Amino acid sequence: MLPERKAETEGGAPEGGTRWRHAGAAAYVDDGGHGPAGDPHARGADGSAGMPADGPPERAYGDAPAVAGDGPSADGTKPVGAAFGEPLSAALFIAITLAFMFMAFAAYAGSVDDGFNIWDPGSYASLFGHGEEAVRSVRSFAAGTDGSVRYAAYGGVLAVVSRGLAKWVDSEGRDVFAKLIQANNPTVRAAGGYMAVGDYGGTSAYLYRGAERMFELTVEGLILSVDVNADGYVSIVREMKGYACRLEVYDREGRMVMARSQSRDHILASSYSGPSRELLFLSANVDGVGLASVLSRTDGSGETKVIAAYDGPFMRSILPADGGAYIVGDRAVSFYDAIEGRIAWTNEYRAVHMAALGGGGVYLAVELGDDPGHSVGRWLLWLGEGGVAAERHRLGGEPSHMDCVGGTLAVAMDRRILLFDGGLSLLEEHFMQGTVTYMRHISEGRLAVAMEGRAEILGYYLGTQG
Repeated sequence: MLPERKAETEGGAPEGGTRWRHAGAAAYVDDGGHGPAGDPHARGADGSAGMPADGPPERAYGDAPAVAGDGPSADGTKPVGAAFGEPLSAALFIAITLAFMFMAFAAYAGSVDDGFNIWDPGSYASLFGHGEEAVRSVRSFAAGTDGSVRYAAYGGVLAVVSRGLAKWVDSEGRDVFAKLIQANNPTVRAAGGYMAVGDYGGTSAYLYRGAERMFELTVEGLILSVDVNADGYVSIVREMKGYACRLEVYDREGRMVMARSQSRDHILASSYSGPSRELLFLSANVDGVGLASVLSRTDGSGETKVIAAYDGPFMRSILPADGGAYIVGDRAVSFYDAIEGRIAWTNEYRAVHMAALGGGGVYLAVELGDDPGHSVGRWLLWLGEGGVAAERHRLGGEPSHMDCVGGTLAVAMDRRILLFDGGLSLLEEHFMQGTVTYMRHISEGRLAVAMEGRAEILGYYLGTQG
């Protein structure tokens, strides 16, 4: 049953009338409620005019269009069109807002994980990881800001070495030990459960197993670099009068087991194998035209053999691995086969930013050009047998540190720590309070992260350990 009609007052629509807009004035369409039934020219009871015989008046250019049902109805409620118009506009506004928010989220997700797919539910699980407790801060503490502070995470401890002092904390961030050292400008390297400390430009060198000092020695020339392998053999490169440099290798007792003097080339990196008494080293050959790197091998007999000379990419570091070593340069990576005594393969890239051992191969952060199977940009790669890239993940920035332990690869980029599984699927992202200047595993599930003036121990559990 239709509701009872009521007359509208003060110039409103008459009983049963429908309002028309025209040039700011109200005209009405007579629907039979103004006068005699069916008479469009009759006047209503209040004397208002009905619709003209020739239809509704024309609208001036720029006037609002004539819309039926625009005002309230006779019973004071809005007509059906108006009743639905406002909710429809609100719904449209909400839909547009959500679309913009979704696009912004997709752009953010792509910057974190270039492999993110908005249509793949697994990508969301990968992006958000395992919740807030997946990565947590175990302890944060202040460190020096004078530029001399060096960090080394190894064997379940973190060493913080500064001018004249070395101190250690465990994987829970608890203080373990502190010791004075003779080093105004310390340089540190760690491998396995050992750390070597040298005073760059000085003559003092140390070897530690955990926080225990194994030896302290004084060398004859000024120290240029120190290194240590997982068995505790320390390599020291120092100045020597009449030579470019001298490389000396010491065992865990501080006894020299090998030495080599370079008359012309500077030694960049070395790797010593105790069982085979083989020393592998990279040297820079300055020929007056360009800078080339040379990989050589020597043994206890004193015989030296050149393994490879690199005229293009400049090789700068050696990563000892099972069966040989990875030779890493600014634009290439090679694998040295110790059994065959030769380079097994070499891969070249536009740039090589980082390298870390893991999963029985090597992880690389590289920049690619138009290589087959890849697109231009920065990528994480895992190289297996023969140097084949078996896994890959596109990065949204340039990494500064990379380390792999227990099936988890940690990558530092600016203020972010990204955690990947062995297949390079992103598991977690953690934001630090400052730019990361050092990052390395203390142990499985524990990361040491340094920023300017502070260091932090992060604990994580992602289901990849063990």
